[in-house]
Amino acid sequence: MKKIVIAILAVLAVLAGALLGLPSLVDWNGYRAQIAERVAAATGRAVELKGDVGLSILPTPAFTVRDARLANAPGAAEADMVRLKKLDVRIALGPLLGGRVQVESIALVEPTVVVEVLPDGRLNWDLSADRADSRGTGRQADAIVSSVSFDQVSIDSGTILYRDDRSGRIERLENVNARIVAGSLTGPFQVQGTFTLRSTPVRTEITTGRFTEGAAVPLRVSLGLQDSDATLRFAGIIAQGNNGQAGAPAASGGGPRAQGDLRAEGGDLNRVLAVIGAGGSPALAQPFNLRTAMEATTAAASFSNLEVQLGDTRASGSASLRNGTPTRAELTLALNRLDIDAWRGRFSTGAPAAADAQPSVPPPAPPAADGTPASAEPTRADRPSIRVPELPGGSTSSSTCRPTASPTTAASSARAGSRPPCRAAV
Repeated sequence: MKKIVIAILAVLAVLAGALLGLPSLVDWNGYRAQIAERVAAATGRAVELKGDVGLSILPTPAFTVRDARLANAPGAAEADMVRLKKLDVRIALGPLLGGRVQVESIALVEPTVVVEVLPDGRLNWDLSADRADSRGTGRQADAIVSSVSFDQVSIDSGTILYRDDRSGRIERLENVNARIVAGSLTGPFQVQGTFTLRSTPVRTEITTGRFTEGAAVPLRVSLGLQDSDATLRFAGIIAQGNNGQAGAPAASGGGPRAQGDLRAEGGDLNRVLAVIGAGGSPALAQPFNLRTAMEATTAAASFSNLEVQLGDTRASGSASLRNGTPTRAELTLALNRLDIDAWRGRFSTGAPAAADAQPSVPPPAPPAADGTPASAEPTRADRPSIRVPELPGGSTSSSTCRPTASPTTAASSARAGSRPPCRAAV
């Protein structure tokens, strides 16, 4: 009897193995059209599967797609929202038998992801409008999304393209290599990886909360240059808000909005500028620190409670930035101390020490035609001016200080920390 039971169990095990292994024997390329239709119904975007499609159950349920594309939103400049060379998905068998999808791993090989701001201000990844005429399918997709969890997602040699159709701005992240852990398709997410921006290698860490319709999502981002100790950190929220105007709250129009605390710091600003290809100057080889409250959309950004320190020079104020043609930027800073002599010495290669340099005094004017001695006080046009040289990166900042008494007054006032009357423009 015992041998009969063992034989029956053995036969059942063989039959079960054959049934579970059957999908790997099926040529799934004949079902590419049906698979594409299902994905298109869930996303509202056209799907094209050009390469091979494979599905297996043992030893681990796996799904593989090669050479696939997901079309972009109508009216977008880029034809595809996603293109990838290979997609490999592996799912845990035990939870799947219980009706829950636990993805052990997803590998995206050479994907290209397009994030595009459409002419009407919408993001191309907003799929709600495209699924409006298939609400039942949308609700079904949302249910599937909430029941899926991820152990790990890997991106190998990817590209992320950002494009703003309103301003024409285009940014490209290349050589994207990342590892992502997600509680579900809607988050929370933890990301660690590297990428190249404008030929500059960057490392990044990102943590988000769960993305819920109509709710703000916590967001923490850390960026660092691989060849520098400089870091950029953001801690705040992102939400569906309004596009702001420069100098006004950034949430005054439609679109996603980010709000929070922004910090940047490093030991050598000159090295950072050299790494990112923005020029540089030995005068800027000093520690730097920046902190501000930021509110930004795809159209504008405002920076309040701005605090900046470069070496011993500190400043506070505000700034704003607005996309367009041309891009407009406004900056207002109040300096607590500006040693003009020291800065002139830093910018003048091989010049004598700034503290020992004496401002030049114009020669006395010749007597007037009637013999009247010339006044010892120079006229407004003859008063000396101090001009800061062109800054790295192509932008020019000029500051002209005209002392009311003598050239020495301006230099000594700057060293003492007081500010002579000045006009500055950027």
